[in-house]
Amino acid sequence: MAKKNNKKGIFSSIRDSYRKVVLFFKNHNVQFVFGLFFAAFAIFLLSSFISFFSKGASDQSAIEIAAASAVDAPVVNTSGKSGAVVAEYLINDCFGWASLVFLPLVVLVAIRLMRLAHFKLGRWMVYGFFTIVWSSLLFSFAFGDFLEENYVSPGGAHGDYLKAVFVENIGVVGLILLLVVSLLLFMIYISVGILLANDGRSFLTFCERIECCIFVQNAPHTIFFQNGTFVSSAFYLIAEH
Repeated sequence: MAKKNNKKGIFSSIRDSYRKVVLFFKNHNVQFVFGLFFAAFAIFLLSSFISFFSKGASDQSAIEIAAASAVDAPVVNTSGKSGAVVAEYLINDCFGWASLVFLPLVVLVAIRLMRLAHFKLGRWMVYGFFTIVWSSLLFSFAFGDFLEENYVSPGGAHGDYLKAVFVENIGVVGLILLLVVSLLLFMIYISVGILLANDGRSFLTFCERIECCIFVQNAPHTIFFQNGTFVSSAFYLIAEH
């Protein structure tokens, strides 16, 4: 009995601690502070990216020297050494030009946490990460060979790796078809999401708002929407009289 009571006491304490943590992060003031942090991080990313694309070649050699030895080489990035390292990592070691999409995503997180606007953040995260991955592959495939000697990798290490894997397994034509089909499927996904979850409303409510009528094939009467439900025109006319 004593062991059972001890286990219950441990689980209850863990549950209480979890609830306290959840309540802490749900606090509006705490979320606003985190929103300010993400806003500052967005400014940091913007400054780092701008400096990287304009002066990144010299910073790249400075980072390589610092990595090879204990001597810190000076950098010209306006966000300092940390900005040069972050930009180098996100662009050349990760997703290339597509890494710029991280900037609006961070801004959206800041806006949502600060409650400056209400929207479904998760949906925009899905859109953003798909855009990053897809664009990284596209840029590597379209521009990687032409800008191979440039200090900026168009698709980054991620895009270069995916391009090499797909070209080896499905060829250039297969990769082009993969890019086109995946883009079309993504556009369909966005369109269906707008139809089925437009401002959190159901498809019936959406159809009612645009005064949508559905004609049932081979049926003697019309089915249409009335107050969010399907109503037969025949029964509706009887009810009217």
